[in-house]
Amino acid sequence: MLADSQRKPKLRPGGSPRTSATHDGVPVFTLVAVALALSFVLSGGAALGAKNPDVIWIEGEESTAHHLAFVPAVDAEGQVKMCSGNMTLRLFVSENDVDAKKLPFYAEYEFQVSKEGDYKLWIASTPMADAWASPLGYRLDGGKLVSLEGAKPAGAFYGKKYAWHALGVQSLRKGSHTLRIEVLRKRKMDNMWAAFIDAILITPDLGYIPAGYTEYSPLVPSQAITELEFYRFRCARATAEEVGAKASREVREKLSRRPINRPWRPVDGIARFGLHGAERPFIIWNGDLKRQAEVFELVSRVGVQSFRTSEGCWHRLGKTFSDFRDFDYQFANAARHGQTFNLTVGYPDNEFTVGPGLSTFKPQCEELYRKYVRAVLDRAKAGGATVELFEIGNEIDAGFLWYQGGTPESYVKECRIWKEEAAKVLPGAKICAFGGLTWSRDPKAKPPQWGRPFVDQCFRLGINKYADAYSMHYTWPSSEKGFNEYLDRKMKEAGGNRFKVNTEESAYGHPSDILKLFARDFFLWDYRRVDYYLTQDWFEGDQLISCGLFDREWNPKLRLLSYALSVDAMDGRELAGMAAPAANVEAYVLRFPAGSTNAEPRYSMVIWENDAKNGPELLSPPTCSRRDFKGCTVSGFKAVASAWNWRLDPIPFDAKATVFKVTPNPIVVFANALPNWKLMSAAEWKAGMNEARRADAAIVPGQ
Repeated sequence: MLADSQRKPKLRPGGSPRTSATHDGVPVFTLVAVALALSFVLSGGAALGAKNPDVIWIEGEESTAHHLAFVPAVDAEGQVKMCSGNMTLRLFVSENDVDAKKLPFYAEYEFQVSKEGDYKLWIASTPMADAWASPLGYRLDGGKLVSLEGAKPAGAFYGKKYAWHALGVQSLRKGSHTLRIEVLRKRKMDNMWAAFIDAILITPDLGYIPAGYTEYSPLVPSQAITELEFYRFRCARATAEEVGAKASREVREKLSRRPINRPWRPVDGIARFGLHGAERPFIIWNGDLKRQAEVFELVSRVGVQSFRTSEGCWHRLGKTFSDFRDFDYQFANAARHGQTFNLTVGYPDNEFTVGPGLSTFKPQCEELYRKYVRAVLDRAKAGGATVELFEIGNEIDAGFLWYQGGTPESYVKECRIWKEEAAKVLPGAKICAFGGLTWSRDPKAKPPQWGRPFVDQCFRLGINKYADAYSMHYTWPSSEKGFNEYLDRKMKEAGGNRFKVNTEESAYGHPSDILKLFARDFFLWDYRRVDYYLTQDWFEGDQLISCGLFDREWNPKLRLLSYALSVDAMDGRELAGMAAPAANVEAYVLRFPAGSTNAEPRYSMVIWENDAKNGPELLSPPTCSRRDFKGCTVSGFKAVASAWNWRLDPIPFDAKATVFKVTPNPIVVFANALPNWKLMSAAEWKAGMNEARRADAAIVPGQ
């Protein structure tokens, strides 16, 4: 669900760097893609205007790994940026939200030294001796922790809070090294942990003393820049999608070959491929209608079948729930392309709520709430596009933000009201509960009344009588196995023919990860529908969200091609089996069900290599380690019809001896016969997670 005038900043989920609302017991309110692992190494890399070619400069926010309480964030006052690169790595969290067992807070920086010798290491950060900041320490290459507490800065502060601190002279061999920064304790003035890291500088000039942003900074932040200029700057460094005119031309040209309003194969009447964010503040009834029309056309060519929108929420429709202009505009465009909706509903105007923000209705306003429900149902019935799901609220288990003042009792009551009123106006309408669980991924999430305790109580109160489906958010990484199994267990205990949907899911890293998230969510975790987040890149508070299918100027991005290939490979298909045809390889063998029409080629295979060191989610951006990933060779294919990479480019092959190179960027192979692989069910694959990494014997390679 997207921000509007009544919204607080979006809660980003946690658990893995791309998908969780908590990590190590600490809530994370903004989270950037792990694609920020890219470091600017001047030795052997881009020279960014450095005077000494052997100097190494690393932006603080571009750590290769960090505790997720650290957040890459814009540091600005108006249009004047306060730190190098316009961003910082920020830690600012209360001791009350910290699990002491999961300390320390840390950030790691990998760098390459091209010449063996002595180097002086520097860090630009908040001070080490002031009461308002937490002191830091460091470890080099896994060595002893060296405290910087009490250290004096070398020179004056800049950006009001940053200063350079010397880490001393180190003898470094040629090759790879890791600098780990650790936060030693909370700050003295209160119970907050507070530390900001702007940059790391490593120089063979032992007499050099950095001052301010230095000549090595890639962007002088004192220069005022617009949001659009800042967006382009960050995207150029944080993504591998070549955002710009050349990439957009490629996307438009490739998508122009695909049919508009393409037929799709619903699974038990439910669209599989959804999209989140084709709504306000991006798509507006009186916005740039020409550009917006192209957006709807392009996503139709891609194969987007349905939209998740919040335009059915009371507070968006106005106090008298009568402003349906955005609602009608979206419905008209969806109807034009044969698309459907998952309609987020609820959230009364603030005058009628029990809480100060997004909340439930006051008890005395129940009849008014029912009147609102009937108004939305009537409009949906006449809108020209089918509403497949009415999703009650958003991330309800994080109610301190999304359901303020609400209780399990009030939420179950809302679901009951929607079920009762829908039966009168739209018989057969499906009610979706929970609005996408996210806080429940952590069994011990705080505050304790939310998360799983809230959900458990809803089930005890009989929510299963009113819900046809349950939704989750951010589930595709293998690290979310326990989170997925939690809802499966609750549904099994409640009984009934209910199904799961994922109504907010994303790939914050490489655009080809879209293939992975759809494959896992559909065929490993058994979600009937997945809504991809997000339609357009945007700034969520001070955080750039760069996972959109379109850039800030509505130019199509390369990840649209990955989405399109996902539709080609998975639409209307079922799982024939999973396989590990080579070490650390994860493969989904899909087929059209028996009796399907136009079902050639019958089989599709979605295949990628997992990173044996870092696990199945490769966290480095493609411009970094993915570019140099060697990959492996996979054989065993039969009757291959075609093969494609994530950019919708055909892959040549020898029909007589078909083998393909497989890397962390998935490929799709279409065939008219099953491969010569050992296949297993999704249940067998899940049961074997974390077992051996041997080819075929390994259930989930690389874990």
